[in-house]
Amino acid sequence: TTETRDIVVRASLTGIEDVAPIKLIKQPNPYMVDGPVTWLSTDVRVFQLRPGQKVNSASGVTLQNPDTNANAPFNYIQNLVTELRGFGNSPAQPFENIPTGQAASELELSRTVGGVRVLNFAVAKVRYRANTQDAVDVRVFFRTFNTMVSDLSYTTNPSNDVQNYRRKSDGTISLLGKNRFFSGTAYQILSIPYFAEPRVNSATQSMTAQTDNWNKQTLVHAGSQEAVQYFGCWLDFNQTEPQFPGSPPASDGPFSGRLPIVQLVRGIHQCMVAEIRYQPGATDPISNGATPSS
Repeated sequence: TTETRDIVVRASLTGIEDVAPIKLIKQPNPYMVDGPVTWLSTDVRVFQLRPGQKVNSASGVTLQNPDTNANAPFNYIQNLVTELRGFGNSPAQPFENIPTGQAASELELSRTVGGVRVLNFAVAKVRYRANTQDAVDVRVFFRTFNTMVSDLSYTTNPSNDVQNYRRKSDGTISLLGKNRFFSGTAYQILSIPYFAEPRVNSATQSMTAQTDNWNKQTLVHAGSQEAVQYFGCWLDFNQTEPQFPGSPPASDGPFSGRLPIVQLVRGIHQCMVAEIRYQPGATDPISNGATPSS
C-alpha cells in the first residue's frame, strides 16, 4: 500500500556482476527524458532572442521590443507555450528544432549587445503515460544554480542547512535556494527561480506572493500513447532591476539591499534545472539526495 518502493536489481553474467537501484512509484508520474549525458535532458531547451526574432522558422511567435513594451518577455513566452501546447501530443517542431548543443544554446549575460536588447528563455516538455488517470496541476519550477556552492542535490528534510529546491509550504511556487552552513546567521543564494509571469516587487512583498499559473497544467491520460505538455519561463538574469540581496535573511522577503540577478551570478558556469513538481500523495516522489543525473 506504500506509494513508493526502492528495490535493487542485480545482474550477473560469466563472472561479471552489476547492481542498480530502481524506484517503483504507485501514483501518476510525469517525467522528462535524459540525453546521452545523464544530467542533461533533451526535454529542456534554452535560447536567446533579440526583438523581432523567432525561436526558429517553425514558430509563428515573434519577440516584441521590451524597450517599448515592458510585457514583451512575458507575452513572448506565454504565446510560445500556447503555440507548443497547440500541437497536442504530436511533435511540436518549434520545440524540436531548438538546438541542444552547448555552443548553439549559449545564453547572453549582457543586457544588450551592440545596443540591442537580448533576452533569454527556457522551455520544457513533460511526458506522461496513463491508461485512465490524469495528472492534475502539474507544475514545472525553473531555477538557475550557482555550481560553485551547490551540488544540485535534493533534500526532503526542511531543517537541512542546504536547501537547493525551496518552495512554498503548499508546493505551488519555487523560492530562493539557500545555504546557511558556511554563513552563520546570513544565507548564501544557491538557486534563483524564474517564471512566465512578472516577478513580485521583492522590496515590498514576500516571494511567497508570486504567481505562475502558466506553469501549472493538467496532463491528460492518452492510453498507450505518450502524452506531453509544455512549460516555459523568461530567464531574466541579465536584467538590471534589483531583485535579491547578496546575503538574504531567513525570510522570503520583503528584502532590503537588493541587487540585480546579474550581480549574483558567481563563477563561469551556471546550471539551469527544471523540476517537475507533482505530489498527489503524502510521499514526495523525488528521493532524498537525488540529483539531475540520477
